[in-house]
Amino acid sequence: KKDTIVVKEDDGSKVTYQKRILFNNLRENYELFKEENKNVWLSRSSFAELRPPFVVPKAALTYRNCLCLYHENVCLLLKSLDKYVDGRLCSSLQMFTDNMAEVTDEKIELQVNFAENFNIKEQDEIQKAHWNSKTLSIFTAYVWSKNEKFSFALPSLDVTHGKFVVDAALEMILNHIVTVLPNIKEVDCFSDGAASQFIQRFHFRNLVQIANERNIHLSWHFFATSHGKGVVDGIGGTVKRLVWSAILAGGVCRSAEDFIKIAKKKTKKVILIEITKNNIDNSKTKLENIFKMAKIIPETLKMHSVKVVDNNTLEFRYYSTCSQKKAVKY
Repeated sequence: KKDTIVVKEDDGSKVTYQKRILFNNLRENYELFKEENKNVWLSRSSFAELRPPFVVPKAALTYRNCLCLYHENVCLLLKSLDKYVDGRLCSSLQMFTDNMAEVTDEKIELQVNFAENFNIKEQDEIQKAHWNSKTLSIFTAYVWSKNEKFSFALPSLDVTHGKFVVDAALEMILNHIVTVLPNIKEVDCFSDGAASQFIQRFHFRNLVQIANERNIHLSWHFFATSHGKGVVDGIGGTVKRLVWSAILAGGVCRSAEDFIKIAKKKTKKVILIEITKNNIDNSKTKLENIFKMAKIIPETLKMHSVKVVDNNTLEFRYYSTCSQKKAVKY
């Protein structure tokens, strides 16, 4: 959308145009126009008025950063090829978008991620306090269903981002969703490909456990490298900003419980639940023996789609729409 602009024509119809950006200012473009069209007289104000609405000044340019290393290299190659090869790129809808359009009250889509850790600070703190501050991890999630959408932020003093923390967070989120949507039969999960958190053999084994316990169809899809940004990052950023603003105003935040209390006063749109040490210990007790049966999956980091087939089988694909697949039995 950021690369296009909708223009209303004289007949009332709306047409989408490719956005064009002027790298020179209007004065410079006007001078270039006069040089190229010496027999045409046109005032600068008229020249400016004749600018098409889809041609915008360079002030509309946005600063782009955090780009994917692999894709940017390809983009540079395509820019060079564009000088010699005619044609356009054809894009297709991603599975993430397709699934979002197919959600119901029985089939939901879930995106999860760990937000950047939050350093607990206080206003007017002394120098010593700066080097002895606590840190919170925040597990964020967003759920799409037909009639409901849910935003989650689950802070915890455990900053390991480990497999037991992930299980505890997923259990809390699913427990909450089931109270509102009791007829859930299918869950499609999406996350980035962090090896220490999601794309690893213990998490894969746990997917089988979750699907069996809740009697649901469960699949997990991993975004491509450096392409895991989404609404969950906005959730994490929002709650941290709200709490930090309260701290600057003199609020006291010294624990995950305080973090939740402050955030709940500032927003009603995000569901906040603390992941306590007891929650993590319960997950560890439940899964420790199960994880001993976790198999090493060849080419784990190349897999971008995992689906629970039955109570002891997982189906792996290199990407979500790949026809080639392989099954792993436990």
